[in-house]
Amino acid sequence: MKTQTKTEEYRINGLAEMRQRIAELEEENTELKRVEESLRGSEEYYRSLVENAQDAIVIMNSDATIRYESPSMERMTGRKVKDRIGKNPFEFCHPDDTTKVMEVFRQLLENKIPIAQTELRLQNKDGSWRTFEVLGNNLLDNPVVTGIVLNLHEVTERRRAEEALRESEEKLRVMFESTSEGIAVTDLKGKILEVNDTILRMSGLSREELVGKEGFELMPREDAKGIIGQGKKAIKSGTGTAKMSQEITPTYGRSYDVDLSIGVLRDSAGDPTGFVAIARDITERKRMEEELRKHREHLEELVEER
Repeated sequence: MKTQTKTEEYRINGLAEMRQRIAELEEENTELKRVEESLRGSEEYYRSLVENAQDAIVIMNSDATIRYESPSMERMTGRKVKDRIGKNPFEFCHPDDTTKVMEVFRQLLENKIPIAQTELRLQNKDGSWRTFEVLGNNLLDNPVVTGIVLNLHEVTERRRAEEALRESEEKLRVMFESTSEGIAVTDLKGKILEVNDTILRMSGLSREELVGKEGFELMPREDAKGIIGQGKKAIKSGTGTAKMSQEITPTYGRSYDVDLSIGVLRDSAGDPTGFVAIARDITERKRMEEELRKHREHLEELVEER
């Protein structure tokens, strides 16, 4: 009887331990499912980020063939991603960029640089060239990636805008230097920031003698105050300009007469930052007018004597 009772206790204890172990396994299985679900969600999250990002991600093998391209590469280049997998990306580079890009790839491959940054042009399917900033990272030793990872950010329109701005600035510079009228740029206090060659010819002074100087240092105070006063008038006027005729009598250099047009320079917020003064030398015209006046007076005297 005792033996039977003890056997029954062993059986009950064994069942209890088994139930506890089953409960533990079920709990572990639930946790495992939760982790798997979390991983799937995380993978889906990052996949969605990569596939919908404006920038493109490219993974290259050590033999410089393309293993993976994110979908945005198709949007950027017009070429199907499946048509580029296994290809050498350098064949799509602009000929002038190929040597530079291959050298960057070589340095990445040999771990001479941990992260590389460069710029290249890739040919679009329609034959046009698109410009990209490229950031490269050697993850060949990473068991998950085992490749060279490139991040491509398109800057085509930015580069076009920069080139257009350079061309515009060059045109303005040529106009600034070649015009027959003198041009001076000043700050709001009248300090000269820039002058063209015509101003130098008018004044007989060098650029070093003018740039950085204020009007009060270059001419009588009353003359300088008159010009600055016209500048302030231009700020208040609806047109943003003011005109005057002025005899410029510099502290040193030669005197000359000018028709002066003063415009207001403003920043992106519309606040005044300085002035641009355009001067037309009328010294010769004034001289001729004075000679004509004297000639008329002489004729009038002759008429009166008769």
